[in-house]
Amino acid sequence: MAASDDFYLDILGEVDSVVAELGTTYKVRGSSTYDPDTLTRGSTAERDVVGLVASGQVAHSLGSIAFPVTETSAAWIETKTLILTAAANPRPEEEVLVDGHWFPLSKVKPIKPAEITVVYLLNVSR
Repeated sequence: MAASDDFYLDILGEVDSVVAELGTTYKVRGSSTYDPDTLTRGSTAERDVVGLVASGQVAHSLGSIAFPVTETSAAWIETKTLILTAAANPRPEEEVLVDGHWFPLSKVKPIKPAEITVVYLLNVSR
């Protein structure tokens, strides 16, 4: 155990309490197996995870850089990131339901300083 582990374990506790207070519950489902005899997929076990969606807007003005003589063409781009607690323990074959859409958890990024996972981040922009 590294000397910095205690610090990140304290951070983990604080992050978990903030996400629990401000976040909500999201459904996660695993992949189901395909049965070639019945031509159907079996039911998947669902579980609940705690997280919150952080939104951000970015002004994008590539047009003014590429064509400085013409009028600028700035656009707003909205980004949404799902922040999951470390207890969510997402697996690559699972997917999460956010705002009525299923997103694959194979794209989730763990934030793990000193080998301690503090949160998981997933881009859920559409």
